[in-house]
Amino acid sequence: MDSITEELARLFVDSLAGNTWKRYSRSRSFIASYQLLYTLEEVWPFPVEQLVQFIAYLSLKHLSPATVRLYINGISFSHQERNLEDTTKNFVVSKMLEGLHRNQPQRDNRAPITLSLLRKITDALHSICTSTYESLLFKSSFILAFFRYVTCKYPSVKASESNLFKHDGTYLSQAGIGIFLNNIQVAIETFVLRVAKVFPPDK
Repeated sequence: MDSITEELARLFVDSLAGNTWKRYSRSRSFIASYQLLYTLEEVWPFPVEQLVQFIAYLSLKHLSPATVRLYINGISFSHQERNLEDTTKNFVVSKMLEGLHRNQPQRDNRAPITLSLLRKITDALHSICTSTYESLLFKSSFILAFFRYVTCKYPSVKASESNLFKHDGTYLSQAGIGIFLNNIQVAIETFVLRVAKVFPPDK
């Protein structure tokens, strides 16, 4: 029975990326600081009143909207793992997050892909991808997109399809990765054959 318990724990931990666990842990640290500062008891599910005050507390700490949302996602995850009502989905909480985003618009830091940056990206693929096939597939698609100005879309990977994502809602599951890679492979074949410069072709 001990081995089953250990395997259950391992699978649960593996459901999220290591960095996500670290961010959620930091979220719990902020919650603890907030509750200690205002002498609040730890209550689950997290009361809506405390939740909106916690968002205001994070805002006063000058945390970015993205970081605040990440911490709220951490609370949401804690609710779900305890099988409790998820108060982070409350209407007022959603509006607080929306207001935070509107008050602190994020500057677009995106930059065009240069040839030197493309080299860095493709050189790093072998340490990121899970197989040589996957690495070569991404490398081919990146180089092809860079030099031929082609566009690959992923209509099959939808946010509403929860089975295509891991529990954090950010990283693709094995099923999602399979669809994603298959889409890239077909797109490359389409571009090489000069059928279209956009895949799937615009209707």
